[in-house]
Amino acid sequence: MPLFSLGFRIFFLSAAVSALLSMGLWLGYLSGLNNLYPLAGKLWHSHELLMGYGLAVLCGFLLTAIRNWTGQYTWDHKPLLMLWLLWLGARLGYLLPLPVKLTAFMDIAFNIAALVAISTPLLRARNSRNYGFIAIFAGITLANLLFYAALLGGYANLYAYAMQLAVLAHLFTLLIIAGRIMPFFTERVTGLQRKTWPLLEQAMIVLCCALTLLSLLPLPVAFSGALWCALAVAAALRYAGWYHKDVRRHPLLWILHGGYLTLVLGMAGYGLSLIWLPQHSTAWLHVIVLALLGSLMLGMMARVSLGHTGRPLEVRPVIVGMFAVILALPLVRSVLPLLLPNFYMPALHLAACLWMLCMLVFLWVYVPVLSSPRPDGKAG
Repeated sequence: MPLFSLGFRIFFLSAAVSALLSMGLWLGYLSGLNNLYPLAGKLWHSHELLMGYGLAVLCGFLLTAIRNWTGQYTWDHKPLLMLWLLWLGARLGYLLPLPVKLTAFMDIAFNIAALVAISTPLLRARNSRNYGFIAIFAGITLANLLFYAALLGGYANLYAYAMQLAVLAHLFTLLIIAGRIMPFFTERVTGLQRKTWPLLEQAMIVLCCALTLLSLLPLPVAFSGALWCALAVAAALRYAGWYHKDVRRHPLLWILHGGYLTLVLGMAGYGLSLIWLPQHSTAWLHVIVLALLGSLMLGMMARVSLGHTGRPLEVRPVIVGMFAVILALPLVRSVLPLLLPNFYMPALHLAACLWMLCMLVFLWVYVPVLSSPRPDGKAG
């Protein structure tokens, strides 16, 4: 079955469906039409976007990329099906609803299974360059354990730690992946001669680790703010070695470049807000999350889905429109409410509708791509 021949197929499709449905339920909650069992609305919304949709995208990408990086087998067919069923069971657990303990068991089991699926080929190949992904997925598992400890054990103070760790894990993963795929994709299309600075890359790793430690310590938020600003500067300097003027001519490139620059802007805004305007920090945190889960992940899914199914790297006009909308989403969700506070709730509703529209467009175009065999007859 093509859907389970490589991780990106089933997980990219399922991620988009999850993002569509979970945002629809969140929109219904905001409108007073439904409750979100068994969690308060904001907790469910955050958890399902990070641990449901976002983690599915990362699993799909890494299970595909690690096979290329190492030449080792990564889970497909029956093992991949079992991994996906754990992910699906946890998502359905909040909708049916199933007993909370059963939902928690399936979700943590998925985290552990994904960690095994990703780490095994890396360790077998002694691919130390990518061991960071093992640590990151261990961190994601810890974040989810803290989340369910809060939910089942009543330790409500752990929710904040869990969500902070989850956001940081996604951030660090996308920073690493961006450093791999963006220069490579840009080189292939534009003839870019990339520039890299090893000390800068090492500094970013140190900053990421420091942010993770600070998120667990009761220190003044200004410390975190300074580190976020430093990480934004480092990420911007790093990007200078990837830029090429012809990027704007290729939608599969400008969506990634635009998403990365949005991420840099979000990190800088978040850091500065923590130092001077803490009341605005949530808005800037959403810029970071929308850059990660929106433009970067959708751009990555669009490009990888075509490349790994042996199709031309060309997108339809409707996908170009989707890219433009997802890039504009942080303006609607975060910047507009800052400028017009009375427009806060309408902005949330509009942003949710635009997010759902993007996921619908992705599914409309990519369901045939991801569910059918490669046109060249090759495996994958």
